[in-house]
Amino acid sequence: RNVVPAHAPISVFVTLTTGSGTLAGNRTRTTATGNATFTDLAINLKGDGLVLTYTAPGYLSATSSPFSVLPGPAFALSVTRQPVGAFGGEPLATQPVVAAVDKGGNGV
Repeated sequence: RNVVPAHAPISVFVTLTTGSGTLAGNRTRTTATGNATFTDLAINLKGDGLVLTYTAPGYLSATSSPFSVLPGPAFALSVTRQPVGAFGGEPLATQPVVAAVDKGGNGV
């Protein structure tokens, strides 16, 4: 762990290095009293074994322990199978399927 003196602020950048999805939020923080505190990071896709890597010029990088992102609460509906037409009065050749999804588009 690199300890940075309070009088020497540095910019720390975070990236999602293992797992899928998009890391959103303010991904750069400047150290204050030796610490860079991230407050609004979010990952849009559910998954296991995700790892964040923290870097700063001139310093060794650091990685998080693997963690999981679970689906959020249902937010919207998504058509997962589109209907295919039929003759009048007959059932559709392919019936539609609709799923509840969270804000990241993950099925819930």
